[in-house]
Amino acid sequence: MKKQTTRRKFIRIGSIGLGGLMLGCQKLELKNTQVGAAADATPQTDATLATDAGSDTNLGLDTNLDGNPGGDASLDTHAGADTNKTCVETADNIEGPYYAEGIPVRSDLDLYGDVGDALLLSGVVRDIQCNVIENAVVHIWHADPGAVYHNTTAELRYYGQVATDASGAFKFKTLMPGRYLNGSQYRPAHVHCKVFVKGQLKLTTQIYFEDDPYNDIDPFIVDTLIIKREGSGAATFDIVV
Repeated sequence: MKKQTTRRKFIRIGSIGLGGLMLGCQKLELKNTQVGAAADATPQTDATLATDAGSDTNLGLDTNLDGNPGGDASLDTHAGADTNKTCVETADNIEGPYYAEGIPVRSDLDLYGDVGDALLLSGVVRDIQCNVIENAVVHIWHADPGAVYHNTTAELRYYGQVATDASGAFKFKTLMPGRYLNGSQYRPAHVHCKVFVKGQLKLTTQIYFEDDPYNDIDPFIVDTLIIKREGSGAATFDIVV
């Protein structure tokens, strides 16, 4: 009897032990499953955390680099928003009948001892993205102070051309053109201009001057082509092609 009781006890203890072992394995498997799920999850990056934290993703960073109100707009400017900047093309204007081939390469057109008011005309040539254009060729021509064009003479007085430098700049020294009759009325003082880029004609226009008494009645004038001439004779005409 003792031997039988011992055997039953062993069987009972053994059954408990096996059940405990199975329960332990189930717990271990469940734990491993949870650990595996965590390992497979995508890590939350700093960017995700910043987004989840709320709509203010600046996290206290002062993006106003200029110290002026403007926030994001100011930041965009410094980050390269200028790549989207555009410039307004210079208006076309009539060529007129006095253009000449073979215009001399020269920037000083005040060579003949004529009496007149100084004109120091300068500017910068840019493209429509506002990039300066090096080696653009600028032609100008105009009537002399007595209102005469010299397009049929060997000297081609008051005709000249220059190439822009590395900063897109050009400059001419000349005298203010005289006003001449066009039909029954005078045309305002004006300088004719052509611009070539890589050998291609990009612009034909005219340059006018503030406060000319004939500006208001001229049939060809365009307001955006009117520039100011200083008392020293300096005047700026920037060109966009």
